[in-house]
Amino acid sequence: MSASDKKKFINLCTITFKTFNHKVTPISSRQTLWDFTSISSTNRQYAVCCIPRLKSSKGIISIALKKVPLDTRLVVVTNNFDEQDFEESLAKNYCLTTLASIKDFNDRMIEARMNEV
Repeated sequence: MSASDKKKFINLCTITFKTFNHKVTPISSRQTLWDFTSISSTNRQYAVCCIPRLKSSKGIISIALKKVPLDTRLVVVTNNFDEQDFEESLAKNYCLTTLASIKDFNDRMIEARMNEV
């Protein structure tokens, strides 16, 4: 995946979090492993890793779990994953989702807001 494609992937993720009224802070420093942080309207904090190819990035997740602050939940957004990956995320206590899933939620949220008006 090119740097441009990775940036598009991250941008789609941030747009979706913003749609859910999250305060999104992009991370430009290489000192963290996540791409942005997000704070929900209920003040829940998330560190979001956008990892298009999950299978080749398992080590990044392990390190990120060690570095993420205790009051922050790690969220990993990828293109796809299997049942074993999902079970591992449950065992290690991080959220695993796909970009397609959050884009679908984003579309539903926009539609719901348009219907409210």
